[in-house]
Amino acid sequence: MKLTVGSLFQKYPSNAFVVCVAATVPQGNGAAPVDFHWEEVAPSRKLRQLWDVSGKGILAQSGYLNFYKAQLRDGQDSILATFGRIVRQAKDAGKTHIVLCCYEGKSSFCHRHYLRTWLLGQMQDDAALTRIRKAAGETQHQPQAEAAVDSEAESAEKLTPQQKAALTRKRNAALKAAEAEAKAATPEAAPAAV
Repeated sequence: MKLTVGSLFQKYPSNAFVVCVAATVPQGNGAAPVDFHWEEVAPSRKLRQLWDVSGKGILAQSGYLNFYKAQLRDGQDSILATFGRIVRQAKDAGKTHIVLCCYEGKSSFCHRHYLRTWLLGQMQDDAALTRIRKAAGETQHQPQAEAAVDSEAESAEKLTPQQKAALTRKRNAALKAAEAEAKAATPEAAPAAV
C-alpha cells in the first residue's frame, strides 16, 4: 500500500483512503471525503497555540518539529496500533493508497510530511512492524507484502544486517530531508486550521 500526503481540499482517486491528521475535519466547501479522522497525530493544542503561521509566533519551524517529534514519541505505541487499524480498514475497503491529509496545501510546511517519514521509519523497526501487523489483524505467517505500506518496509525483514544498516542510513537521510522540506515550505493556512 502506498503512503503519501495531501490536502483536505484536493480530489483523490477512488483507490485512496483519506486520513485526516488535523484536529478537526472540514465539512463542505470543497473538502475531500474523509475515511478516517486520526486526531491523535494532530499537533497538540499547546503546539497549535504556540505556532503562528505569520512568523510572529513563539516557535520557528524547527521548534515546531521538535515539539511534534516529542508528541509522536510520547504516543508511539498507541499511534502504531492505530496505524495498523488504518491499514486494515483501507485494505478492507479495497483501497491501495493511504493519504495523510491536513488543511495546508500539499507542499506547504505541515506536520503530515514528518508524520509520513516517521511512520515509514517505524516500518523498518521489527518491534514496531510487529505492533502494526498485530493491530492490522495479521499474523506472522501471512505474506509480508500484506502488512507493508512502503516497498522498502515490505522487504525489511528479508535484509541482511548490512542492508538494514544501509536502509537505516537512508531512512535517517530521508527524515533530515523531510525536516528540511518542511522548514523550507511556505505556510498557506491559519494555525487554527491545523
